[in-house]
Amino acid sequence: MSSAGPVSVIVTAYNRRQYLPYALRSLEGQTLPRDRFEVIVVKNFEDRESDEIIRRNGWKGVYSDERWQGRFLLAGLEEAKGDIITFLEDDDMYREVRLEKVYRGLGSHAMFYNLQQPIDANGREIGVRLRPREPPGELEVSDAREVVLYNLDFNASSIAVQRRVAERARLDLVRKSVDTALAAAALEAGSIRVVPERLTLYRVHSENTSATRGLTAEALARKYMEYYRDYMALREATTSKVSRELIDFRATYFGSILCLGRGIEGVEVKVRPLKAVWLRLRGWPVDRGAVLGSILCLVPADLVRALRLRYFYCRQARGPGVGSEGCKGPLCRPSPRRRVHQRRWAALNASVPGPGLGQPIKDRGGLQGRPWVPGPLCRQRGLPGAQR
Repeated sequence: MSSAGPVSVIVTAYNRRQYLPYALRSLEGQTLPRDRFEVIVVKNFEDRESDEIIRRNGWKGVYSDERWQGRFLLAGLEEAKGDIITFLEDDDMYREVRLEKVYRGLGSHAMFYNLQQPIDANGREIGVRLRPREPPGELEVSDAREVVLYNLDFNASSIAVQRRVAERARLDLVRKSVDTALAAAALEAGSIRVVPERLTLYRVHSENTSATRGLTAEALARKYMEYYRDYMALREATTSKVSRELIDFRATYFGSILCLGRGIEGVEVKVRPLKAVWLRLRGWPVDRGAVLGSILCLVPADLVRALRLRYFYCRQARGPGVGSEGCKGPLCRPSPRRRVHQRRWAALNASVPGPGLGQPIKDRGGLQGRPWVPGPLCRQRGLPGAQR
């Protein structure tokens, strides 16, 4: 079943002018006839190459200096006239048949979602895994648990919605989580059609909105806090049970992870304790980190820090020069697993120069890109840092 009206493509570009021409050229090569879709480009800069592509195709250019991604999209939505709204971020691209698939495949569904093919900064296809579980085939989803299971609220460039869904989504409330806001509005309005074809080229690089590699613990906490505030704002604004389930899960997940960083100043998490455990018992895909963080919400932050440092304080109180074999107490005796890690750290420290303070790991046993900060164990043993 084909849709009655044309497709509106909202392209967003914020400070990343180097990728925008590639995204626009992918729209020039679409198999859908030109009279069936329009393009609105929302950006906060001028670029000669991109502006020339917009001018020669007769597309609309909109300037916006909004820093919130949701309000940035709203600037394009106000100019869009199509019955189908789809999105393209500046660093992503479409396959040639993507708009035709959207036009013919959305039908009466509230939302159309396709999978992604990861590419690197130079546009080469790479084998990066983007979601914990791939859909087994074409699906019709109307349950929040399946949205979470297959990560269908990821990457706005893979989402197309009915215009009424885009207008219902509270994009004005979100800084970053526009894809979750759209998925929640789609669940409230109807069903989501999922196609297993990789119609979007998803560029993986250090400037991705969801990128966490190379960030310090404080920067990572600030990023997660922005997502958490988005979900809490959406949670207060929605009344639908099914969309509220999706938003509540995301808020619980990020809130539980933030509990692990309660030593960082300014982190306030208002999430019910053990909610992540309860969701896991109900069959939601909650990982161990969120469960542990939720349990730690029950423990005072001072006690958590004391338990983490008691092992090191006990050894330091016995005086310098006392090795791990010199302390026989249960809190000081390292476990077999810890001893294995200690030997690995010693071998790595002897063979690979350690990174500087706050710099990402380059190649240390598969831990690429994680933040590197000092810790008591490494300071005591002369190692350059410890992962926190």
